[in-house]
Amino acid sequence: MRRTSTETSRDLRRRPLTRAVWALLPLFAACGPDTTLESVASSATTLVQEQAAALGLAEAPTSSEPSTERVAGAAPGGGTTGNSGKKTSKGTARSPMPWQPVPLTGAVVRGTEPAAARSLSETLGRLRQLAQVEEVRLLGGWLSDKTLSRLPERDQAMLPIAPRRLQQALQGEVVAVRFEGGRALVELAAPRRRRVLVFYLERNQWRWDLLAEVSALTSGPTLPGVAQGGPETLPTLREAVEGIRGVGPLVAAFETSLGTFRCELAEVQSRASVALFASLARGRVKSLVSDGDGPRSWQAVPYYDGTLLQTQEGEVIAGGSRGGHGESGLRIDDELRLDETFRDRGALVLDHDGPGTASGRFRVAIRAQPEWRDRYARIGTCRDLDVLTRIARASTATRLVTVELQRGY
Repeated sequence: MRRTSTETSRDLRRRPLTRAVWALLPLFAACGPDTTLESVASSATTLVQEQAAALGLAEAPTSSEPSTERVAGAAPGGGTTGNSGKKTSKGTARSPMPWQPVPLTGAVVRGTEPAAARSLSETLGRLRQLAQVEEVRLLGGWLSDKTLSRLPERDQAMLPIAPRRLQQALQGEVVAVRFEGGRALVELAAPRRRRVLVFYLERNQWRWDLLAEVSALTSGPTLPGVAQGGPETLPTLREAVEGIRGVGPLVAAFETSLGTFRCELAEVQSRASVALFASLARGRVKSLVSDGDGPRSWQAVPYYDGTLLQTQEGEVIAGGSRGGHGESGLRIDDELRLDETFRDRGALVLDHDGPGTASGRFRVAIRAQPEWRDRYARIGTCRDLDVLTRIARASTATRLVTVELQRGY
């Protein structure tokens, strides 16, 4: 059945933001020949502030007295006044939409929450408030730069989520929170499913990565276990570098078909990530490898030997994908650091397909990559930029012969 224009108009007036627009109509209708532009602007500003305060999205005007600049005949909230100056029923003020921080006290919290203008608990409360009033259009100010960058410009005004889907995405009890540098993972337990929300600390504000997909939070490395032929535990950093002689920093020498470049590993700041990389490089842990075109099996062999280095847009060298397969079968949590900015050249990081999926692939930055902040775990800094530039400019993939670990340069 088709809806009449009257029904459509009535439905629009039920929407919180369009209600603010309707509230301005009596204001303009009351304008007379002596009405000044300044008085109309002042009255319109006051009305919009009152509507926003009714939604709980802004503070109400501080003065309890009506504005002296208000146009005669217009009342706060969109109603009109008679000779007595009383507001009619159409101008009845709505009580503010209640909101409150989402408690994290009952959740398992790992890491330390960094300081921000609004806490993660308050941010979740505000997002749930927007979901309740079905104002998806206001969500843009709460989304991460990564989310907005992946949306076409025409879609940023109409975000790819319906109000009902937004409510479903934010409902549930907070059961686990993990702070990793400037990133926060929040696991919600709803009646039918669990969902993990990803937030990034950008410009001193927690912002939601709406398009991130994380099934569940893990506590520690994800391993297949001995039942499937894989390792039951990962080597510690001490076990991974056992037998390396000499003194000085831990250095990985990447011998390629176009020369050798060396990277100093961050064995103090990223112990678990460096332990995984070193164990794979030296064959100290079983990983999924294949002999030729055959099926993959768990073998303790130097994982990176004979693999290829690919160039991504001339700025990043990617490696660690063995036999066309991107994963070693092992996964660890990301070791993100709040003070890491990636504004220097030669950063060596563990690559991944999302939070908690680092598996052994790596990236080397030819240029500064500030967008890597709070997304990749840095495991070292590379020298020999002339060799890296040569690899980046190569027309074909470069073969990585082997990765040798040593103490000092």
